[in-house]
Amino acid sequence: MRPLDLGDILGGAFRMMRSHWRAVLGISLGVAVLVVAVTLVVEGTTTGNTPSTTYDLGSLPGQFVALLGSTLAVGMLTSVVSHAVLGRPLGLRAAWREARPHFWRLLGVTVLVSLVLAVSVLVCLVPGLLVDAAGGGDGLTLLGILGGVVLAVWLYIRLSFSTAALVLERQGVLAAMRRSAKLVRGAWWRTFGILLLTGLIASVAQFVIMLPFDILGLLVGLTGSDGDVTGSPAFWLFVAVGLIASTTFTFPLTGGTTVLLYVDQRIRQESLDLNLTAASTPTGPTHP
Repeated sequence: MRPLDLGDILGGAFRMMRSHWRAVLGISLGVAVLVVAVTLVVEGTTTGNTPSTTYDLGSLPGQFVALLGSTLAVGMLTSVVSHAVLGRPLGLRAAWREARPHFWRLLGVTVLVSLVLAVSVLVCLVPGLLVDAAGGGDGLTLLGILGGVVLAVWLYIRLSFSTAALVLERQGVLAAMRRSAKLVRGAWWRTFGILLLTGLIASVAQFVIMLPFDILGLLVGLTGSDGDVTGSPAFWLFVAVGLIASTTFTFPLTGGTTVLLYVDQRIRQESLDLNLTAASTPTGPTHP
């Protein structure tokens, strides 16, 4: 093995999705269906309306369910990608067995990273809000928003390998975050660029996949409702199916790219390629 360039990382993510499609599809599709289904039920229960007319992933229950589902999926996909690097397929059940012991620590690192990003934005925003409240204008507030976004992006990239370090190196929550910062050191712009490009590809793919379902939902909603298209059960059914389909494709792409970037940084900094080559080489007796 050798250090990976952009083509290796993106190509590797797509090859992983193609070669290990059973495990990848099972993880992504299962989590996407679970998140959408539970959100529908929770929304319907908490509002007293039918779930199909209240479905909203932007709500607090929806976000909480999505957080739990994505946490589990990230852990399982990390295991799948790490085995794929060694050329060893990992089935869905095996991925679940490997990720299950890490679930609470995965959830902890996900929540803690989110809090760090939120606090970073808040710290930059508070001075401007105080000045604005005192009648000093909103110029400092706008500057604080800009500074908060920049700081949050910088921290996000620094901590982007936390999940991979936690699962693959059996690190604790804080240790995994420190480990991520160490691996990103000296390669922040490269990591940022590749993750940004992957995010753009995933966003475009998600839009393209969801667009036909949104259009069909609007058409069906127009024919079966009394003017409230977005309140039509048929509309939200198509939206939910489109969301499931797009998430099933894009989630492994972004997750796989992050894990491959993590592996690449360890190759560059710690000669992990030598260990991986040794690990992937059979050690038993050979027979002619």
